[in-house]
Amino acid sequence: MKIPNRKEAFEYLKGQALAQFVGFYVGMSSTGLLSRFFETRGISNLWGVLARKPVVDAQTFNVLERIVAVVIGFIVFEIVSTNLKPVIARWKPVVIEEISRRRKAQGWDAKAQAVVSAVRVKGISIYSAVNAMVRNAIRKHLQK
Repeated sequence: MKIPNRKEAFEYLKGQALAQFVGFYVGMSSTGLLSRFFETRGISNLWGVLARKPVVDAQTFNVLERIVAVVIGFIVFEIVSTNLKPVIARWKPVVIEEISRRRKAQGWDAKAQAVVSAVRVKGISIYSAVNAMVRNAIRKHLQK
């Protein structure tokens, strides 16, 4: 078995992160689906007397929410990792080319270089100010 290099490992982790994030988000969003079919006792339904849906215990409702989130999240994770990854791979060069074209058209490179140089100048001035303060503090401390 071949050990993956750094680029291959990063691509694998990036693809897994995308699929897991989408699966997690959909799984957590799907817990609201459960409240369409069940409800818990509370003041809003006079502790189950006026309930229109089947009433379950709060602990049972929490367990059902977690099971629904895991099952639906796993299904979406599998769908994303098998079907969406090839689509992303196919569109990646197009998107990169479009970003590159816009970057050149709008002069993002020059703006980025100006920001970086401004930050460097400010960083150097802050460093020299802090360095001078430390030197003065040490001198004062040694003179005592």
